[in-house]
Amino acid sequence: MNIALQRGLKWWNIWQEQSANRHIFAAMLTVGGFTVLVKLTAVVKDVIIAYQFGTADVLDTFLIAMFLPQFAITT
Repeated sequence: MNIALQRGLKWWNIWQEQSANRHIFAAMLTVGGFTVLVKLTAVVKDVIIAYQFGTADVLDTFLIAMFLPQFAITT
């Protein structure tokens, strides 16, 4: 697995450094890939929380407790 990862990274570095357009495209793919990864992680978190709390009032309390700090951080 480690050898395959090293070969993949070597190919990726060679591929992206061939031109400026490829460098920009590689950066776009990297940012897009990490964005998708974060969104999938958030979905998994939401599914786990929904499984734990169901539709009870406890879920509303949890969501409000999570929403207020996130709102303060993003504004």
